Amino acid sequence: MPSDRARALRRSLRSLDYAPSVEPVPALSYMDMGNANAISQEANILPPRLGEILSMALDTTPRVKDLGAVPLAGLQPANIGLGGTFFLTLKANVKWWYVLSSSPSATIDETAADAANVTAPTLQATSCVEVQAYEEVGIRVDRLAHRYLVVKAESATVSDGDRFPTTVPAILRGWASSHAGL
Repeated sequence: MPSDRARALRRSLRSLDYAPSVEPVPALSYMDMGNANAISQEANILPPRLGEILSMALDTTPRVKDLGAVPLAGLQPANIGLGGTFFLTLKANVKWWYVLSSSPSATIDETAADAANVTAPTLQATSCVEVQAYEEVGIRVDRLAHRYLVVKAESATVSDGDRFPTTVPAILRGWASSHAGL
């Protein structure tokens, strides 16, 4: 159940008229098994802020992005060894695939899958998650366990006629949607 503070924050975010198309990130929760306290992002939602948005061109080749090299959620790159967790919201103007990794040499393959007749499924080493164009994805990032974001797009350009009368580059945008420590 959202706290009074979380409800007030949601109301204030909805009332902002500088970006009426921006909706708060849906509440994402996880259970801290160490002390069995539910920790929720909704009490700590941050909107996209000027100068704090990642903007990355995408293409059809899997690319590894080092999230530890960027000062996200107030966590400085020089302190990467100290860890830190935060929620990251990502959105692209093209269908794309991603996975988080601790390895800078990770790769992804959107076709990696067991055969249809396999009854005991296996974990695929290069499998990834598909995201449709313009869909927001909220993910919890642990800077030690998930330092690298591996991304790949359906195409390097977008031209759908309605949104873009001309061809534009495929762009992935992301921002820390919480303070560090969640």
